[in-house]
Amino acid sequence: MVRDLCNAGEQRPVETLDSALNALESLRLSGRTIGVISHIDQLTRRIPVRIDVKRTGVGTSTIHVKG
Repeated sequence: MVRDLCNAGEQRPVETLDSALNALESLRLSGRTIGVISHIDQLTRRIPVRIDVKRTGVGTSTIHVKG
């Protein structure tokens, strides 16, 4: 199930976010690894683990895992 949270149709944004997070949690519980790239603050606040990538120079970066 992939759904564009910005074009959720008739569903309210909170319900859509809950549906997306429930689907992600179900996949995680079945043993899958999921990566999410998001600009939606409500989504990033509710996912407990973050991987922050920061560019340190041309062709190089550092990775910090939080959570």
